Amino acid sequence: MKPSSIAGTVALLAALLCLRVLATQLPIPGPYTRVGFDLLGGLAAVWAASHFDREDGPNLGWWLVAGTHWFLGLGRVWAAFVAPPWTIPGARALIVLANVCWPMALFVFGHALDRGLAELGGRRGRALAWLFGLAALSLALWVIYIGVWTKLIADDITVDRVFIAGSDAFIMLADAAVFTAAARLLAIAAPILDGAVVRTYALLCLSAALSLGAEALVVLQPQLEMTRLAGAQRWLGAGAWATLAGAAVLQAWILTAMRRARLQRERAATA
Repeated sequence: MKPSSIAGTVALLAALLCLRVLATQLPIPGPYTRVGFDLLGGLAAVWAASHFDREDGPNLGWWLVAGTHWFLGLGRVWAAFVAPPWTIPGARALIVLANVCWPMALFVFGHALDRGLAELGGRRGRALAWLFGLAALSLALWVIYIGVWTKLIADDITVDRVFIAGSDAFIMLADAAVFTAAARLLAIAAPILDGAVVRTYALLCLSAALSLGAEALVVLQPQLEMTRLAGAQRWLGAGAWATLAGAAVLQAWILTAMRRARLQRERAATA
């Protein structure tokens, strides 16, 4: 079964999600398990990037996706091994870098798509960007107000709290921007490009939505005092990783299949 088919794509996502969930049952501390998956996600993105020439826009975009995974992993490694008072500031700085790479990757993908398809799908893309952008931004601002600013106002301000509050606010806004950009890409690509390519953009959009939801629960859980939200947050986080890694694997698989088909046609023509 090919991942480029709908059934293959679903099977790929299910396998990645099951792998992520089952790994949490191993006798390995949680941070180390997550670092391993950050490494794997980055390698999947590098695999996708390797199918493009250096001057191609998607090449840089997938390297930025790899950077997103790897900076997150470095942030967890830093938090596990670096002693206070640099634990939280350093870890949060690396997580912020990851959330700089994430929207930059979508900007690169959008720029590459705009060069060929903007005139065909620009109006639809702009309308969807406004629709989803306002909704995502509203959610981000609400979560920032409830979970971040109230934390600073209600509690004593410390350096660690400032870093946590500031990075949480930045991550929420970055996730909202990525979700908006991914929705725009999907709106442009859906009526025009091959279905397998569209599914890559759909997975990027879904990953951004799941990441936005997971971060919102991370911030809101202490405020709402609902322990069940922790389980929901873990599932959303696992889904965000699986869909992003799945998008990279699907992209690489599509390009591999296209390259093989082209070589077969060239061999048939010269035979």
